[in-house]
Amino acid sequence: MSVAMALSGSTAELPLDSSVVREPSSQAALPSAARPAIEVPDLAAMRRYSSRQLLGRDKEVLIEHQGSVYRLRQTALGKLILTK
Repeated sequence: MSVAMALSGSTAELPLDSSVVREPSSQAALPSAARPAIEVPDLAAMRRYSSRQLLGRDKEVLIEHQGSVYRLRQTALGKLILTK
């Protein structure tokens, strides 16, 4: 299997080496049964807010979280950006 990569107008074929993809070292030594389970949230049960509810008519709002202030803003292209 290979990946085509564009390099200065030409296409070069790079082989995919499965040995390059590794698990994090802290988890690699553990058998799969001993690895901690990843908890998947129930998305249907989570509270959901529309960006319109958060922003209203404004393009940005400030959000306080654990003593820090974050800025949530909507870009001209409609994307949301959260910065500290």
